[in-house]
Amino acid sequence: MNMIEKKINDLSESMIAWFFEQKEDDVFASHLSEKLLWINENQKHYDKQITLSYLRQLRDDYQGKVEIKHQDYYVFPLHPLICFVVGTMTIELNLEKNQLKKIEICISGIWQEENDWCLTHFYSSIKDERLMSRNGSLSLHQQLEVIQKAAMIDPLTQINNLQGFEEEAAVLLKKYPKQKYVMIKFGIRDFRFVNRRHGYKMGDLVLKHIAKNLFATLKERETCGRVEKDVFAMLYCFENKPSLEQRVEQLETVLIDQQIRQRLETKIHFNIGIYQIENDHTEYIKDMLDKALIAQKKGSRSISHRHHYAYYEEWMMTAQYQRSKLLEEAPKAMEKNEFALYIQPQFDLTSGTLVAGEALVRWITKEGIRMPDEFIPIFEEQGFIFSFDYYMLDKICQQMRNWIDAGVEVHPISTNQSRLHIEEENYFKDFCAVIDRYQIPHEYIIFELTESAFVENSEKMVYLTKQLHEHHYKIAIDDFGTGYASLNLLSVVPADILKIDKSMLKGYSTNIRTQIIIEKIIQLAHDIGMSVVCEGIEEPAEWEYLKKIGCNIGQGFLMGKPIESEAYRKLWLKTPNH
Repeated sequence: MNMIEKKINDLSESMIAWFFEQKEDDVFASHLSEKLLWINENQKHYDKQITLSYLRQLRDDYQGKVEIKHQDYYVFPLHPLICFVVGTMTIELNLEKNQLKKIEICISGIWQEENDWCLTHFYSSIKDERLMSRNGSLSLHQQLEVIQKAAMIDPLTQINNLQGFEEEAAVLLKKYPKQKYVMIKFGIRDFRFVNRRHGYKMGDLVLKHIAKNLFATLKERETCGRVEKDVFAMLYCFENKPSLEQRVEQLETVLIDQQIRQRLETKIHFNIGIYQIENDHTEYIKDMLDKALIAQKKGSRSISHRHHYAYYEEWMMTAQYQRSKLLEEAPKAMEKNEFALYIQPQFDLTSGTLVAGEALVRWITKEGIRMPDEFIPIFEEQGFIFSFDYYMLDKICQQMRNWIDAGVEVHPISTNQSRLHIEEENYFKDFCAVIDRYQIPHEYIIFELTESAFVENSEKMVYLTKQLHEHHYKIAIDDFGTGYASLNLLSVVPADILKIDKSMLKGYSTNIRTQIIIEKIIQLAHDIGMSVVCEGIEEPAEWEYLKKIGCNIGQGFLMGKPIESEAYRKLWLKTPNH
Protein backbone atom coordinates (compact mmCIF):
# COMPACT_ATOMS: atom_id res chain seq x y z
CA MET A 1 0.00 0.00 0.00
CA ASN A 2 1.46 3.37 -1.05
CA MET A 3 1.37 6.51 1.06
CA ILE A 4 -1.69 7.98 -0.66
CA GLU A 5 -3.66 4.72 -0.29
CA LYS A 6 -2.75 4.62 3.40
CA LYS A 7 -3.80 8.25 3.76
CA ILE A 8 -7.18 7.51 2.16
CA ASN A 9 -7.71 4.47 4.40
CA ASP A 10 -6.77 6.37 7.55
CA LEU A 11 -8.89 9.33 6.55
CA SER A 12 -11.92 7.10 5.89
CA GLU A 13 -11.64 5.55 9.34
CA SER A 14 -11.28 8.97 10.92
CA MET A 15 -14.26 10.40 9.03
CA ILE A 16 -16.46 7.47 10.09
CA ALA A 17 -15.46 8.07 13.71
CA TRP A 18 -16.01 11.84 13.47
CA PHE A 19 -19.43 11.47 11.96
CA PHE A 20 -21.01 8.37 13.48
CA GLU A 21 -19.34 8.02 16.87
CA GLN A 22 -18.11 11.46 17.92
CA LYS A 23 -20.70 13.35 15.85
CA GLU A 24 -18.19 16.10 15.06
CA ASP A 25 -19.89 17.26 11.89
CA ASP A 26 -17.65 20.30 11.44
CA VAL A 27 -14.48 18.23 11.48
CA PHE A 28 -16.08 15.76 9.10
CA ALA A 29 -17.19 18.53 6.76
CA SER A 30 -13.72 20.09 6.72
CA HIS A 31 -12.61 17.21 4.53
CA LEU A 32 -15.36 17.85 2.02
CA SER A 33 -14.79 20.46 -0.63
CA GLU A 34 -17.05 23.52 -0.53
CA LYS A 35 -17.98 22.60 -4.08
CA LEU A 36 -18.47 18.89 -3.41
CA LEU A 37 -20.30 17.13 -6.22
CA TRP A 38 -22.25 14.17 -4.84
CA ILE A 39 -23.77 11.63 -7.21
CA ASN A 40 -25.99 8.78 -6.06
CA GLU A 41 -26.97 5.60 -7.88
CA ASN A 42 -29.43 7.46 -10.07
CA GLN A 43 -26.76 10.02 -10.97
CA LYS A 44 -28.63 12.81 -9.22
CA HIS A 45 -26.47 15.71 -8.07
CA TYR A 46 -26.58 17.03 -4.54
CA ASP A 47 -24.76 19.93 -2.95
CA LYS A 48 -22.79 19.69 0.26
CA GLN A 49 -25.62 20.81 2.52
CA ILE A 50 -28.03 18.19 1.24
CA THR A 51 -25.30 15.60 1.41
CA LEU A 52 -24.67 16.25 5.06
CA SER A 53 -28.38 16.27 5.77
CA TYR A 54 -28.70 12.93 4.00
CA LEU A 55 -25.86 11.45 6.00
CA ARG A 56 -27.22 12.79 9.27
CA GLN A 57 -30.46 10.96 8.57
CA LEU A 58 -28.47 7.79 7.96
CA ARG A 59 -26.71 8.27 11.27
CA ASP A 60 -30.00 8.81 13.08
CA ASP A 61 -31.33 5.57 11.62
CA TYR A 62 -28.45 3.57 13.10
CA GLN A 63 -27.87 4.59 16.68
CA GLY A 64 -25.50 1.79 17.52
CA LYS A 65 -21.80 1.34 16.94
CA VAL A 66 -20.39 1.76 13.45
CA GLU A 67 -17.21 -0.10 12.53
CA ILE A 68 -15.22 -0.36 9.30
CA LYS A 69 -14.64 -4.02 8.53
CA HIS A 70 -13.03 -3.73 5.16
CA GLN A 71 -11.49 -1.09 2.85
CA ASP A 72 -10.18 -1.72 -0.60
CA TYR A 73 -9.17 1.27 -2.75
CA TYR A 74 -7.42 1.83 -6.02
CA VAL A 75 -5.67 5.17 -6.31
CA PHE A 76 -4.85 6.77 -9.66
CA PRO A 77 -2.72 9.96 -9.53
CA LEU A 78 -4.06 12.64 -11.90
CA HIS A 79 -1.78 15.44 -10.72
CA PRO A 80 0.85 15.86 -7.99
CA LEU A 81 -1.89 17.11 -5.67
CA ILE A 82 -4.95 15.33 -7.12
CA CYS A 83 -5.84 11.65 -7.31
CA PHE A 84 -8.80 9.58 -8.44
CA VAL A 85 -9.94 6.94 -5.98
CA VAL A 86 -12.26 4.01 -6.63
CA GLY A 87 -13.05 1.12 -4.34
CA THR A 88 -15.27 -0.33 -1.64
CA MET A 89 -15.80 0.03 2.09
CA THR A 90 -17.72 -2.44 4.23
CA ILE A 91 -19.11 -1.09 7.47
CA GLU A 92 -20.81 -3.05 10.22
CA LEU A 93 -23.69 -1.48 12.13
CA ASN A 94 -24.33 -2.77 15.64
CA LEU A 95 -28.06 -2.11 15.93
CA GLU A 96 -30.31 -2.25 18.92
CA LYS A 97 -31.18 -5.67 20.27
CA ASN A 98 -27.67 -6.88 19.34
CA GLN A 99 -28.60 -7.03 15.65
CA LEU A 100 -25.74 -6.73 13.18
CA LYS A 101 -26.04 -5.28 9.70
CA LYS A 102 -23.36 -5.03 7.08
CA ILE A 103 -23.39 -2.31 4.42
CA GLU A 104 -21.07 -2.13 1.46
CA ILE A 105 -20.35 1.33 0.05
CA CYS A 106 -18.97 1.52 -3.45
CA ILE A 107 -16.94 4.69 -3.72
CA SER A 108 -15.55 6.76 -6.53
CA GLY A 109 -14.02 10.12 -5.73
CA ILE A 110 -11.50 12.76 -6.60
CA TRP A 111 -9.37 13.77 -3.67
CA GLN A 112 -7.40 16.98 -3.75
CA GLU A 113 -4.63 18.03 -1.38
CA GLU A 114 -5.19 21.60 -0.27
CA ASN A 115 -4.37 22.17 3.37
CA ASP A 116 -5.10 18.51 3.72
CA TRP A 117 -6.80 15.96 1.52
CA CYS A 118 -10.40 16.80 0.81
CA LEU A 119 -13.08 15.13 -1.28
CA THR A 120 -14.20 17.11 -4.33
CA HIS A 121 -16.30 14.55 -6.26
CA PHE A 122 -18.06 11.57 -4.69
CA TYR A 123 -20.14 8.69 -6.00
CA SER A 124 -21.71 6.21 -3.62
CA SER A 125 -23.78 3.13 -4.10
CA ILE A 126 -24.93 1.95 -0.67
CA LYS A 127 -25.97 -1.70 -0.76
CA ASP A 128 -27.07 -3.81 2.16
CA GLU A 129 -26.62 -7.61 2.01
CA ARG A 130 -30.03 -8.28 0.52
CA LEU A 131 -29.61 -5.76 -2.27
CA MET A 132 -26.12 -6.96 -2.97
CA SER A 133 -27.17 -10.53 -3.36
CA ARG A 134 -29.85 -9.49 -5.85
CA ASN A 135 -28.11 -6.76 -7.82
CA GLY A 136 -24.45 -6.83 -6.95
CA SER A 137 -22.28 -3.72 -6.81
CA LEU A 138 -21.16 -1.48 -9.63
CA SER A 139 -18.22 -2.66 -11.65
CA LEU A 140 -15.00 -0.69 -11.78
CA HIS A 141 -15.83 0.24 -15.37
CA GLN A 142 -19.25 1.58 -14.34
CA GLN A 143 -17.74 3.58 -11.51
CA LEU A 144 -15.17 5.06 -13.87
CA GLU A 145 -17.94 6.11 -16.24
CA VAL A 146 -19.79 7.89 -13.44
CA ILE A 147 -16.75 9.76 -12.18
CA GLN A 148 -15.77 10.70 -15.71
CA LYS A 149 -19.18 12.31 -16.15
CA ALA A 150 -18.78 14.11 -12.84
CA ALA A 151 -15.35 15.39 -13.87
CA MET A 152 -16.95 17.17 -16.86
CA ILE A 153 -19.47 19.10 -14.76
CA ASP A 154 -18.74 22.49 -13.21
CA PRO A 155 -19.54 22.00 -9.51
CA LEU A 156 -20.84 25.55 -9.00
CA THR A 157 -23.16 25.97 -11.98
CA GLN A 158 -23.91 22.29 -12.78
CA ILE A 159 -23.38 22.83 -16.50
CA ASN A 160 -20.40 21.65 -18.54
CA ASN A 161 -16.93 22.70 -17.48
CA LEU A 162 -14.30 23.32 -20.17
CA GLN A 163 -13.58 19.64 -20.68
CA GLY A 164 -17.24 18.71 -20.80
CA PHE A 165 -18.03 21.52 -23.23
CA GLU A 166 -15.19 20.61 -25.58
CA GLU A 167 -16.20 16.96 -25.69
CA GLU A 168 -19.91 17.63 -26.17
CA ALA A 169 -19.23 20.28 -28.83
CA ALA A 170 -16.94 17.87 -30.70
CA VAL A 171 -19.66 15.20 -30.71
CA LEU A 172 -22.29 17.62 -32.05
CA LEU A 173 -20.04 18.98 -34.79
CA LYS A 174 -19.17 15.48 -35.94
CA LYS A 175 -22.76 14.27 -35.77
CA TYR A 176 -24.21 17.21 -37.74
CA PRO A 177 -21.58 18.13 -40.36
CA LYS A 178 -24.00 20.14 -42.53
CA GLN A 179 -25.39 22.25 -39.68
CA LYS A 180 -24.21 25.89 -39.62
CA TYR A 181 -22.63 26.63 -36.25
CA VAL A 182 -21.02 29.52 -34.40
CA MET A 183 -18.74 29.29 -31.41
CA ILE A 184 -19.58 32.05 -28.94
CA LYS A 185 -17.57 33.06 -25.92
CA PHE A 186 -18.64 35.74 -23.49
CA GLY A 187 -17.29 37.14 -20.27
CA ILE A 188 -18.86 39.35 -17.63
CA ARG A 189 -17.35 42.80 -17.88
CA ASP A 190 -15.65 43.84 -14.63
CA PHE A 191 -17.02 40.83 -12.76
CA ARG A 192 -14.45 41.29 -9.99
CA PHE A 193 -16.29 44.48 -9.02
CA VAL A 194 -19.43 42.41 -8.39
CA ASN A 195 -17.46 40.14 -6.05
CA ARG A 196 -15.86 43.06 -4.24
CA ARG A 197 -18.98 45.12 -3.92
CA HIS A 198 -21.49 42.38 -3.09
CA GLY A 199 -19.29 39.52 -1.86
CA TYR A 200 -18.30 36.22 -3.45
CA LYS A 201 -21.54 34.56 -2.37
CA MET A 202 -23.47 37.01 -4.52
CA GLY A 203 -20.95 36.58 -7.31
CA ASP A 204 -21.50 32.81 -7.24
CA LEU A 205 -25.26 33.35 -7.28
CA VAL A 206 -24.95 35.51 -10.41
CA LEU A 207 -22.92 32.81 -12.14
CA LYS A 208 -25.45 30.13 -11.17
CA HIS A 209 -28.35 32.15 -12.57
CA ILE A 210 -26.51 32.92 -15.78
CA ALA A 211 -25.68 29.24 -16.23
CA LYS A 212 -29.25 28.14 -15.52
CA ASN A 213 -30.72 30.64 -17.96
CA LEU A 214 -28.05 29.98 -20.57
CA PHE A 215 -28.82 26.27 -20.48
CA ALA A 216 -32.52 27.09 -20.90
CA THR A 217 -31.77 29.03 -24.13
CA LEU A 218 -30.25 26.00 -25.82
CA LYS A 219 -31.98 24.49 -28.80
CA GLU A 220 -31.61 21.01 -30.16
CA ARG A 221 -28.06 20.28 -31.35
CA GLU A 222 -26.55 22.98 -29.10
CA THR A 223 -24.48 23.01 -25.92
CA CYS A 224 -22.89 25.41 -23.45
CA GLY A 225 -20.42 25.45 -20.59
CA ARG A 226 -18.63 27.55 -18.00
CA VAL A 227 -15.11 27.43 -19.38
CA GLU A 228 -13.39 29.89 -17.04
CA LYS A 229 -14.17 31.71 -13.79
CA ASP A 230 -16.60 34.24 -15.30
CA VAL A 231 -16.50 33.11 -18.93
CA PHE A 232 -19.06 30.96 -20.73
CA ALA A 233 -19.04 29.31 -24.14
CA MET A 234 -21.87 28.25 -26.41
CA LEU A 235 -22.12 26.22 -29.58
CA TYR A 236 -25.12 27.75 -31.36
CA CYS A 237 -26.91 26.75 -34.53
CA PHE A 238 -27.86 29.53 -36.91
CA GLU A 239 -29.45 30.07 -40.30
CA ASN A 240 -28.52 33.71 -40.97
CA LYS A 241 -26.71 36.58 -39.25
CA PRO A 242 -29.77 38.74 -38.48
CA SER A 243 -31.47 35.99 -36.50
CA LEU A 244 -28.20 35.10 -34.77
CA GLU A 245 -27.51 38.71 -33.80
CA GLN A 246 -31.01 39.12 -32.45
CA ARG A 247 -30.41 36.12 -30.25
CA VAL A 248 -27.01 37.43 -29.09
CA GLU A 249 -28.38 40.90 -28.39
CA GLN A 250 -31.01 39.39 -26.09
CA LEU A 251 -28.44 37.59 -23.91
CA GLU A 252 -28.07 40.31 -21.30
CA THR A 253 -31.83 40.48 -20.83
CA VAL A 254 -32.38 36.73 -20.90
CA LEU A 255 -29.49 35.59 -18.71
CA ILE A 256 -29.84 38.05 -15.83
CA ASP A 257 -32.97 37.39 -13.78
CA GLN A 258 -34.98 40.36 -12.58
CA GLN A 259 -34.38 39.40 -8.95
CA ILE A 260 -30.61 39.43 -9.54
CA ARG A 261 -30.81 42.70 -11.44
CA GLN A 262 -32.63 44.34 -8.53
CA ARG A 263 -30.00 43.23 -6.01
CA LEU A 264 -27.09 44.60 -8.02
CA GLU A 265 -26.42 48.33 -8.01
CA THR A 266 -24.63 48.22 -11.36
CA LYS A 267 -25.89 46.68 -14.58
CA ILE A 268 -24.06 43.62 -15.82
CA HIS A 269 -22.68 43.75 -19.35
CA PHE A 270 -21.14 41.02 -21.46
CA ASN A 271 -18.16 41.08 -23.79
CA ILE A 272 -19.07 38.67 -26.58
CA GLY A 273 -16.98 37.08 -29.30
CA ILE A 274 -18.45 35.11 -32.21
CA TYR A 275 -16.61 32.73 -34.51
CA GLN A 276 -18.43 31.27 -37.51
CA ILE A 277 -17.23 27.69 -37.77
CA GLU A 278 -15.99 26.43 -41.13
CA ASN A 279 -18.39 24.18 -43.01
CA ASP A 280 -16.27 21.04 -42.69
CA HIS A 281 -16.14 21.27 -38.85
CA THR A 282 -12.59 19.89 -38.88
CA GLU A 283 -10.94 22.48 -36.63
CA TYR A 284 -9.96 21.68 -33.08
CA ILE A 285 -12.45 22.92 -30.52
CA LYS A 286 -9.62 24.72 -28.70
CA ASP A 287 -8.80 26.66 -31.88
CA MET A 288 -12.46 27.65 -32.25
CA LEU A 289 -12.54 28.86 -28.65
CA ASP A 290 -9.32 30.82 -29.17
CA LYS A 291 -10.81 32.61 -32.17
CA ALA A 292 -14.00 33.38 -30.26
CA LEU A 293 -11.81 34.76 -27.46
CA ILE A 294 -9.92 37.03 -29.87
CA ALA A 295 -13.25 38.37 -31.14
CA GLN A 296 -14.44 38.75 -27.54
CA LYS A 297 -11.44 40.96 -26.73
CA LYS A 298 -12.17 43.01 -29.82
CA GLY A 299 -15.76 43.43 -28.64
CA SER A 300 -14.60 44.49 -25.18
CA ARG A 301 -12.59 47.34 -26.70
CA SER A 302 -15.45 48.51 -28.90
CA ILE A 303 -17.95 51.06 -27.66
CA SER A 304 -19.90 51.23 -30.89
CA HIS A 305 -22.33 48.53 -29.84
CA ARG A 306 -24.11 48.49 -26.54
CA HIS A 307 -23.66 44.71 -26.14
CA HIS A 308 -19.99 44.72 -27.04
CA TYR A 309 -19.93 41.80 -29.46
CA ALA A 310 -17.67 41.23 -32.42
CA TYR A 311 -17.17 38.61 -35.10
CA TYR A 312 -13.82 36.93 -35.59
CA GLU A 313 -11.94 38.00 -38.70
CA GLU A 314 -8.62 36.64 -39.96
CA TRP A 315 -6.74 39.91 -39.46
CA MET A 316 -7.49 39.66 -35.73
CA MET A 317 -5.14 36.69 -35.39
CA THR A 318 -2.24 38.73 -36.74
CA ALA A 319 -3.21 41.63 -34.49
CA GLN A 320 -3.39 39.27 -31.51
CA TYR A 321 0.08 37.97 -32.29
CA GLN A 322 1.41 41.51 -32.44
CA ARG A 323 -0.29 42.35 -29.16
CA SER A 324 1.19 39.26 -27.49
CA LYS A 325 4.62 40.16 -28.83
CA LEU A 326 4.22 43.69 -27.51
CA LEU A 327 3.31 42.42 -24.07
CA GLU A 328 6.26 40.03 -24.12
CA GLU A 329 8.63 42.91 -24.93
CA ALA A 330 7.30 45.26 -22.23
CA PRO A 331 9.20 43.92 -19.14
CA LYS A 332 12.49 44.03 -21.05
CA ALA A 333 11.66 47.54 -22.25
CA MET A 334 11.20 48.62 -18.63
CA GLU A 335 14.62 47.19 -17.74
CA LYS A 336 16.20 49.04 -20.68
CA ASN A 337 14.40 52.26 -19.72
CA GLU A 338 12.68 52.46 -23.12
CA PHE A 339 9.56 54.05 -21.64
CA ALA A 340 10.20 57.77 -21.64
CA LEU A 341 8.47 60.34 -19.46
CA TYR A 342 6.93 63.09 -21.57
CA ILE A 343 5.26 66.19 -20.17
CA GLN A 344 2.80 68.55 -21.83
CA PRO A 345 2.68 72.06 -20.36
CA GLN A 346 -0.48 73.80 -19.12
CA PHE A 347 -0.75 77.62 -19.14
CA ASP A 348 -2.82 80.27 -17.44
CA LEU A 349 -4.98 81.61 -20.27
CA THR A 350 -4.92 85.17 -18.95
CA SER A 351 -1.22 85.62 -18.16
CA GLY A 352 0.25 82.96 -20.43
CA THR A 353 2.47 81.66 -17.62
CA LEU A 354 3.19 77.98 -16.97
CA VAL A 355 1.09 76.57 -14.11
CA ALA A 356 1.36 72.77 -14.41
CA GLY A 357 2.19 69.86 -16.67
CA GLU A 358 0.59 66.54 -17.56
CA ALA A 359 2.77 63.43 -17.38
CA LEU A 360 2.54 61.19 -20.44
CA VAL A 361 4.47 58.17 -21.68
CA ARG A 362 6.14 57.21 -24.95
CA TRP A 363 7.71 53.86 -25.79
CA ILE A 364 11.00 54.56 -27.60
CA THR A 365 11.97 51.67 -29.93
CA LYS A 366 14.41 51.17 -32.79
CA GLU A 367 11.43 51.31 -35.16
CA GLY A 368 10.21 54.60 -33.74
CA ILE A 369 7.99 56.01 -30.99
CA ARG A 370 4.96 54.04 -29.84
CA MET A 371 2.05 56.11 -28.55
CA PRO A 372 0.14 55.13 -25.37
CA ASP A 373 -3.01 54.03 -27.20
CA GLU A 374 -0.89 51.32 -28.87
CA PHE A 375 0.11 49.59 -25.65
CA ILE A 376 -1.83 50.88 -22.60
CA PRO A 377 -5.06 48.97 -23.51
CA ILE A 378 -2.99 45.79 -23.92
CA PHE A 379 -1.33 46.32 -20.54
CA GLU A 380 -4.78 46.76 -18.96
CA GLU A 381 -6.17 43.61 -20.57
CA GLN A 382 -3.30 41.44 -19.38
CA GLY A 383 -2.80 42.92 -15.93
CA PHE A 384 0.63 44.37 -16.72
CA ILE A 385 -0.76 47.84 -16.06
CA PHE A 386 -0.43 47.31 -12.31
CA SER A 387 3.37 47.23 -12.32
CA PHE A 388 3.57 49.71 -15.19
CA ASP A 389 1.61 52.39 -13.32
CA TYR A 390 4.03 52.23 -10.39
CA TYR A 391 6.97 52.23 -12.78
CA MET A 392 5.84 55.50 -14.40
CA LEU A 393 4.86 57.05 -11.06
CA ASP A 394 8.36 56.30 -9.83
CA LYS A 395 9.78 58.02 -12.92
CA ILE A 396 7.68 61.13 -12.27
CA CYS A 397 8.71 61.34 -8.63
CA GLN A 398 12.37 60.70 -9.41
CA GLN A 399 12.34 63.50 -11.99
CA MET A 400 10.62 65.93 -9.63
CA ARG A 401 13.06 65.05 -6.85
CA ASN A 402 15.99 65.85 -9.15
CA TRP A 403 14.43 69.19 -10.05
CA ILE A 404 13.79 70.08 -6.42
CA ASP A 405 17.37 69.14 -5.41
CA ALA A 406 18.75 71.23 -8.29
CA GLY A 407 16.73 74.25 -7.21
CA VAL A 408 14.61 74.22 -10.37
CA GLU A 409 11.21 75.87 -10.14
CA VAL A 410 8.72 73.00 -9.85
CA HIS A 411 5.09 73.11 -10.90
CA PRO A 412 2.45 70.45 -10.18
CA ILE A 413 2.45 67.41 -12.44
CA SER A 414 -0.73 65.49 -13.17
CA THR A 415 -0.58 61.70 -13.44
CA ASN A 416 -3.01 59.31 -15.05
CA GLN A 417 -3.50 56.02 -13.23
CA SER A 418 -5.42 53.08 -14.67
CA ARG A 419 -8.98 52.67 -13.40
CA LEU A 420 -8.31 48.95 -13.02
CA HIS A 421 -5.35 49.67 -10.79
CA ILE A 422 -6.98 52.15 -8.50
CA GLU A 423 -9.68 49.59 -7.72
CA GLU A 424 -7.11 47.47 -5.87
CA GLU A 425 -7.59 47.28 -2.11
CA ASN A 426 -4.16 48.65 -1.07
CA TYR A 427 -3.77 51.04 -3.97
CA PHE A 428 -3.92 54.33 -2.05
CA LYS A 429 -1.38 53.13 0.52
CA ASP A 430 1.01 51.94 -2.19
CA PHE A 431 0.52 55.13 -4.21
CA CYS A 432 1.42 57.30 -1.22
CA ALA A 433 4.45 55.11 -0.48
CA VAL A 434 6.00 55.96 -3.86
CA ILE A 435 5.35 59.71 -3.45
CA ASP A 436 6.70 59.78 0.10
CA ARG A 437 9.79 57.73 -0.74
CA TYR A 438 10.96 60.67 -2.85
CA GLN A 439 9.63 63.22 -0.32
CA ILE A 440 7.52 64.99 -2.92
CA PRO A 441 5.09 67.52 -1.42
CA HIS A 442 1.61 66.13 -2.05
CA GLU A 443 0.33 69.42 -3.49
CA TYR A 444 2.76 68.91 -6.41
CA ILE A 445 0.84 65.81 -7.54
CA ILE A 446 -2.42 66.15 -9.47
CA PHE A 447 -4.32 62.89 -9.52
CA GLU A 448 -6.37 62.56 -12.70
CA LEU A 449 -9.51 60.43 -12.81
CA THR A 450 -11.66 60.06 -15.89
CA GLU A 451 -15.34 60.86 -15.59
CA SER A 452 -16.25 57.36 -16.81
CA ALA A 453 -14.28 55.74 -13.95
CA PHE A 454 -17.03 56.78 -11.56
CA VAL A 455 -19.69 54.97 -13.54
CA GLU A 456 -18.33 51.47 -12.83
CA ASN A 457 -17.79 51.86 -9.10
CA SER A 458 -18.81 55.31 -7.96
CA GLU A 459 -18.73 54.54 -4.22
CA LYS A 460 -15.13 53.28 -4.38
CA MET A 461 -14.03 56.24 -6.49
CA VAL A 462 -15.66 58.81 -4.24
CA TYR A 463 -13.97 57.24 -1.20
CA LEU A 464 -10.60 57.32 -2.97
CA THR A 465 -10.95 60.99 -3.90
CA LYS A 466 -11.77 61.87 -0.30
CA GLN A 467 -8.63 60.04 0.84
CA LEU A 468 -6.55 61.92 -1.73
CA HIS A 469 -8.04 65.25 -0.71
CA GLU A 470 -7.43 64.59 2.98
CA HIS A 471 -3.76 63.96 2.16
CA HIS A 472 -3.49 67.25 0.22
CA TYR A 473 -3.23 65.84 -3.29
CA LYS A 474 -4.94 67.82 -6.02
CA ILE A 475 -7.69 66.00 -7.91
CA ALA A 476 -8.69 66.52 -11.52
CA ILE A 477 -11.70 65.03 -13.30
CA ASP A 478 -10.40 64.31 -16.80
CA ASP A 479 -12.29 63.98 -20.10
CA PHE A 480 -15.35 65.73 -18.70
CA GLY A 481 -18.12 65.65 -21.22
CA THR A 482 -17.23 62.26 -22.73
CA GLY A 483 -18.43 59.89 -20.00
CA TYR A 484 -21.84 58.92 -18.72
CA ALA A 485 -21.80 60.42 -15.26
CA SER A 486 -24.26 63.14 -14.37
CA LEU A 487 -23.45 66.60 -13.09
CA ASN A 488 -24.25 65.18 -9.67
CA LEU A 489 -20.70 63.81 -9.75
CA LEU A 490 -19.41 67.31 -9.05
CA SER A 491 -21.41 67.45 -5.82
CA VAL A 492 -19.90 64.31 -4.28
CA VAL A 493 -16.30 64.35 -5.55
CA PRO A 494 -13.99 66.86 -3.79
CA ALA A 495 -12.11 67.65 -7.00
CA ASP A 496 -10.01 70.76 -7.54
CA ILE A 497 -9.81 70.78 -11.32
CA LEU A 498 -12.26 70.04 -14.12
CA LYS A 499 -10.70 69.15 -17.48
CA ILE A 500 -12.95 69.70 -20.49
CA ASP A 501 -12.23 67.17 -23.20
CA LYS A 502 -10.90 68.49 -26.50
CA SER A 503 -13.83 66.94 -28.37
CA MET A 504 -16.13 69.60 -26.90
CA LEU A 505 -14.17 72.33 -28.71
CA LYS A 506 -14.89 70.89 -32.14
CA GLY A 507 -17.28 73.08 -34.08
CA TYR A 508 -17.86 75.45 -31.16
CA SER A 509 -17.56 78.53 -33.42
CA THR A 510 -20.57 77.53 -35.53
CA ASN A 511 -22.60 75.71 -32.90
CA ILE A 512 -24.32 77.95 -30.39
CA ARG A 513 -25.49 74.96 -28.33
CA THR A 514 -21.89 73.81 -27.86
CA GLN A 515 -20.89 77.31 -26.75
CA ILE A 516 -23.68 77.45 -24.19
CA ILE A 517 -22.73 74.02 -22.79
CA ILE A 518 -19.02 74.94 -22.45
CA GLU A 519 -19.84 78.27 -20.83
CA LYS A 520 -22.29 76.72 -18.35
CA ILE A 521 -19.81 73.99 -17.38
CA ILE A 522 -17.13 76.59 -16.67
CA GLN A 523 -19.54 78.75 -14.69
CA LEU A 524 -20.73 75.77 -12.64
CA ALA A 525 -17.17 74.65 -11.89
CA HIS A 526 -16.23 78.13 -10.72
CA ASP A 527 -19.32 78.36 -8.55
CA ILE A 528 -18.24 75.28 -6.60
CA GLY A 529 -14.61 76.35 -6.34
CA MET A 530 -13.00 74.36 -9.16
CA SER A 531 -10.46 75.53 -11.72
CA VAL A 532 -11.10 74.59 -15.35
CA VAL A 533 -8.59 73.21 -17.86
CA CYS A 534 -9.53 72.93 -21.52
CA GLU A 535 -7.57 70.40 -23.59
CA GLY A 536 -6.83 70.29 -27.28
CA ILE A 537 -6.32 74.01 -27.97
CA GLU A 538 -4.78 74.29 -31.44
CA GLU A 539 -5.92 77.68 -32.76
CA PRO A 540 -5.38 81.23 -31.38
CA ALA A 541 -9.13 81.83 -31.73
CA GLU A 542 -9.81 78.96 -29.34
CA TRP A 543 -7.42 80.47 -26.80
CA GLU A 544 -9.12 83.85 -27.02
CA TYR A 545 -12.60 82.39 -26.80
CA LEU A 546 -11.80 80.29 -23.74
CA LYS A 547 -10.06 83.23 -22.04
CA LYS A 548 -13.11 85.40 -22.75
CA ILE A 549 -15.57 82.98 -21.13
CA GLY A 550 -13.43 82.52 -18.01
CA CYS A 551 -11.60 79.22 -18.57
CA ASN A 552 -8.57 79.22 -16.27
CA ILE A 553 -6.01 76.97 -17.92
CA GLY A 554 -5.28 75.81 -21.46
CA GLN A 555 -3.47 72.77 -22.82
CA GLY A 556 -2.81 71.88 -26.44
CA PHE A 557 -0.46 71.95 -29.38
CA LEU A 558 -0.87 75.71 -29.74
CA MET A 559 0.96 76.29 -26.44
CA GLY A 560 3.19 73.24 -26.38
CA LYS A 561 3.35 69.64 -27.49
CA PRO A 562 4.28 66.82 -25.10
CA ILE A 563 8.08 66.65 -24.89
CA GLU A 564 10.64 64.54 -23.04
CA SER A 565 10.94 65.54 -19.38
CA GLU A 566 14.49 66.92 -19.62
CA ALA A 567 13.54 69.01 -22.66
CA TYR A 568 10.50 70.20 -20.71
CA ARG A 569 12.77 71.40 -17.91
CA LYS A 570 15.09 73.27 -20.25
CA LEU A 571 12.27 74.90 -22.19
CA TRP A 572 9.75 75.78 -19.51
CA LEU A 573 11.21 75.61 -16.00
CA LYS A 574 13.20 78.39 -14.38
CA THR A 575 16.62 77.42 -13.07
CA PRO A 576 18.76 79.07 -10.32
CA ASN A 577 20.79 80.86 -13.02
CA HIS A 578 17.76 82.61 -14.53
